[in-house]
Amino acid sequence: MNDDTNSPSPVRTRSYLRIAAWVAGLVVLLYVLAVFVLSNHFWHAMPCEHHLSVIHYATEAWARDHQKSNSDVPTDSDLFGPGKYILEKPRCPEGGVYTLSCVTNRPKCSIPNHND
Repeated sequence: MNDDTNSPSPVRTRSYLRIAAWVAGLVVLLYVLAVFVLSNHFWHAMPCEHHLSVIHYATEAWARDHQKSNSDVPTDSDLFGPGKYILEKPRCPEGGVYTLSCVTNRPKCSIPNHND
């Protein structure tokens, strides 16, 4: 009895390898795209989110120091400048505009995905 009848043919084996190579290539491509998208968000949105956090902490300190209620909203001159909580108003790295908010809410950037 010939044991070779149960083994796959060389043509079938090459087809399986070709399919496996295509699948592996597709997985690598999807991985590269995901890394690019995530790194783009990281390098542009993360500094903005940090600025928003710093502004929020300054807003909380302003409210505490001046006995403000949670619904009060500071102005730029309350928070930014010499002798204030932040020397200079931070800027969004992509040119977004920051909007101050009440003490209980975080400030916002005009670029939507920077507010996550």
